[in-house]
Amino acid sequence: MHQPQPAAPDRSPPAGAIDRLEDIRILAPLLGDRPHPAALAARLLERFGSLARVVHATPAQLNACDAAAAATAPRLHALADLHGALLRAELETVTLLWGRPFTSGAYARRFAASLVGNRDREVVGALVLTARLHLLRHVVIAEGTYDRAACYVREVARLVVDNPTPGIILYHGHPSGDPTPSRADWALTEAVRDALGTLEASLFDHIVCAGAATVSMAELEPGRFDPCDGRTQYLVDE
Repeated sequence: MHQPQPAAPDRSPPAGAIDRLEDIRILAPLLGDRPHPAALAARLLERFGSLARVVHATPAQLNACDAAAAATAPRLHALADLHGALLRAELETVTLLWGRPFTSGAYARRFAASLVGNRDREVVGALVLTARLHLLRHVVIAEGTYDRAACYVREVARLVVDNPTPGIILYHGHPSGDPTPSRADWALTEAVRDALGTLEASLFDHIVCAGAATVSMAELEPGRFDPCDGRTQYLVDE
């Protein structure tokens, strides 16, 4: 008697994977020695929610999702490191709008959002300004994961030492989509302001970006930021 064959295991991507085809295309080659790499990539994206979270996942987190993925953690982390290096290079070569001074908070917010608003990991940077608030340079200070970046005050202070300036505008992105400053953001602001004060430089603003949405921390609490003199009037409203 003919015995029915057991059904093959379902290797189809989870629902919604069709919307992540580009991420699957990037991720699948890193899983190439695992069974069914495209389907595995889709499952990881479904579990973690984004490519950034997949490549920053720990081996234990990957194993909890799929045992076949745990051994690929070093490759995934290498991709995260490469992404960070490319991001730094890209942001530091963005065409800058040299002609317009940063005398408008709205303009500064739009400029910062164009740099980091749509990044899938936190990036912290600074706009280093001239005496007349034109942009001298902008620098990526730190890049991290999808929910945090380690920004050291000494790195910000070094900008002022290396680039004589009356002050800077700090900025960073919130990939979560919510530009509300956190307690850590306020603590960093206070520490940077105090450090720059010892170097006779000012912190004019700290801008948080989430997509096109931005928050000027100087607009929320002007007293936490350095006032501008008659030559350098950074305005929080346009």
